[in-house]
Amino acid sequence: QLEAAMASAEDARVQFHEEGDGAGESAAAAVLCKVHMKVGDIDQAMADAGLAYELAFVAGHWDAAASVQKQIAELHLSQQRLQEAGQAATQAVKLWDQAGDPTRLVEGLCMAATVYSQLGASQDAIDSAQQAAELSASSFDPASQARANLTLAQLHQRAYEKENRRQISPSASPSLAAMREAAEAACEAATLAQDRRLRALTAHSLAQALMLSSRPPPESALHMARKASGLFRGCGDVAGEAQSVALTATLLLPRGEIDDAVQLAE
Repeated sequence: QLEAAMASAEDARVQFHEEGDGAGESAAAAVLCKVHMKVGDIDQAMADAGLAYELAFVAGHWDAAASVQKQIAELHLSQQRLQEAGQAATQAVKLWDQAGDPTRLVEGLCMAATVYSQLGASQDAIDSAQQAAELSASSFDPASQARANLTLAQLHQRAYEKENRRQISPSASPSLAAMREAAEAACEAATLAQDRRLRALTAHSLAQALMLSSRPPPESALHMARKASGLFRGCGDVAGEAQSVALTATLLLPRGEIDDAVQLAE
């Protein structure tokens, strides 16, 4: 099927090229990039993406050009070329801003935040995610709002983990308070979006925030961990379910429910 998709996309690219349709050729090249990514031909995928970007940019199709820059960032990330990934993600954000597409701009900001975090630029990552969360609040797209706030919550969790090495108490941690606020906003938006996996991810994040915020953890943390586990199971996400089950077991231990915790761990 991938070979057939590759052949069809290449035929379309050649036809668009012969017709002088730069936008069409760019779209076909972007499809070729995705197919080559799937088969693991990174060099060819990068060449496809370069052509797709050049054609989209020349045609003034900023949204398409931004999408290709996101693909380029993903390609660089897959090869651990973080600086190049950061540059491509930043360019995608600029182009989506120019295109006036708030939902895709939120997507680009979240990706940029992820790359900045991997580069060790923690504050730049949080700033990008915060901008995404604020922008998503007025986008009338609850799924976009949930993803932005989930990204923000995850970044604040990493910041708290660094604080925790310095023995900062949960009640005194600004990162932990911000994590919980973002996780709660993500959960609320995911419920409105009616996206089961997104609800699972946000429930798991809120369970972690609640667990970290109070010792012993509140009943609500256990409730959210169990909810996340059920949601992950419902959408067939085995890895996500395993993480939430492990979190549930961890939350049962301080309650003295040793047998239940051991049973879950098994």
